[in-house]
Amino acid sequence: MKRVQIARNLAVKSSLLYFSFFFSDNEGKNLKHLSATEGMTYMNIGNAITEIRKTQGLTQEEFGALFHVTRQTVSNWENEKNYPDLQILVNISDQFNVSLDQLLKSDQQMILQIDKERSLGKLRREKKIIDFLNGAGTGLILGCLYSPDTWRKALTITIAIIMIITGNCLKTKYDEKMEKYLQ
Repeated sequence: MKRVQIARNLAVKSSLLYFSFFFSDNEGKNLKHLSATEGMTYMNIGNAITEIRKTQGLTQEEFGALFHVTRQTVSNWENEKNYPDLQILVNISDQFNVSLDQLLKSDQQMILQIDKERSLGKLRREKKIIDFLNGAGTGLILGCLYSPDTWRKALTITIAIIMIITGNCLKTKYDEKMEKYLQ
């Protein structure tokens, strides 16, 4: 398999910034020249993947095999029905010597999607903590129902109540964050 090198040229034309990409193999022979305008709507991750794949003369199935995904997955990336995860983008970048910066910055929608997924992951972790505090607190209280009255029972119930109150306070903040996330 040929390793690809890319040279990027910048030029200012009509007050727009143009990128030129020259794909070349290890011998330095030019395979293909690509150009795209920064900030234009047609340059996105799907188009970039399509151009890289076609430049290398790969089918969607061959491209998918390189990254252990199906042909349908590659088609979905190219049609922007979904996006490759970050690790696959890194692998594409390494395999074809395309900078991650070039792949990611060209698609504002993907950047928003990654930020949204990161925020959602953070909210899910918070939700797990809230569920643990409420569940464990409730479990401790229920466990103390049939135990003899001792100072340990009183301490356990106190700790359980503190856990439930903390969980409910965090739940209020979580609900506010979730409402902002959904807007």
